[in-house]
Amino acid sequence: MKTTKKDFELFIAETERLMKEWELGAWHPGWEHKNLKRANATCQADGDCYNVTFCLSTDIDFDKFTFRQIKKEDFIKRVAKHEVIHLLLGRLMHCANARWCTDSEINEAEEEFVRKLEIIIKT
Repeated sequence: MKTTKKDFELFIAETERLMKEWELGAWHPGWEHKNLKRANATCQADGDCYNVTFCLSTDIDFDKFTFRQIKKEDFIKRVAKHEVIHLLLGRLMHCANARWCTDSEINEAEEEFVRKLEIIIKT
């Protein structure tokens, strides 16, 4: 199913809302709306400079979810949430993939992630 300008604006608004709510303000976001061959959306995060680009595909697999009676807007929000969760793991993944990263830096990234989860998870 094709995504519209309105869908893209919802995707932007939802990623911004979650970034604020989950205290991911250190990241500098940007957005793209283009055809992705194998994904509904992506999150490309650069842990060195804290830049992140969220991309919503112009063609999503929404039709696969119609059997669940989910609204397209809710699907877009779910896709946005999925990508912001990737960002939530951004620093930890950056350290995990860097050869030069020390155990101390990995531990710091893990603690940062846990503190973010403390905010997000409601008990």
